[in-house]
Amino acid sequence: MLAWLERNSFFVLGAAGFLLLAGLLVRDVLGGHQPAALVVRESGGARDGVVRVHVDGAVAAPGLYKLAGDARVADAIAQAGGALAGADAGELNLARFVRDGERIDVGEPGPPAAFSPEVTGRLVDLNTATHGQLMELNGIGEAYARRIVDSRVVDGPFRSVDELRTRNLLPASTFDKVRDLLTISQ
Repeated sequence: MLAWLERNSFFVLGAAGFLLLAGLLVRDVLGGHQPAALVVRESGGARDGVVRVHVDGAVAAPGLYKLAGDARVADAIAQAGGALAGADAGELNLARFVRDGERIDVGEPGPPAAFSPEVTGRLVDLNTATHGQLMELNGIGEAYARRIVDSRVVDGPFRSVDELRTRNLLPASTFDKVRDLLTISQ
C-alpha cells in the first residue's frame, strides 16, 4: 500500500484538494454562507459625516468650523465669511476636499516683497508662512514652497527648521541658503 501511495502521491493530493474545494462550494451554496462585508474607512476621516477645520488668516471670521464630510477648501473659506479683499489664496487648492482636524490658512493681503526677510529683517516662520512668502526666500521656488506647505498639512507643524531636511523637502544646498532666515513659532 505504501508503495502505491508513493507512486500516486500527486493523484492522491489532487483528489484531496478537489474534494476540499467541492465541500466548500457545497457548504456555500446549501448553507447560505455569506462572505463578510469589507468595510473601508478613510484614515483621519470625519466622524458622523462631519469634519472640523480651523480656518485662519485673511478671512472675515477666523475660527473652528463644522462642515460636511465632502466639503472642499472653498466651502471652508466661505463658512468663515470669505477671504478678505486682496487675500493671497494662491497657495490653496480650493477644489481639494478638507480633512478632519486640518488648518486652512488664507494668506494675508499685501505685496509679497514687503514680507521678504532681506527687506524686513524678520525671520520666516515655517509653520505660518504662506506659499507666496516662502517663495520670497532665495532658492525657494514654486515647487519647494508647495512641498513645505503640503508637508505642514500632511505631516503636521514643523518642530525645528532642520525638519526641512529630515522630511526631504529641500536639497542641502538650498537649505543652507535659507536656514538662517527661518524660525519655528513656539
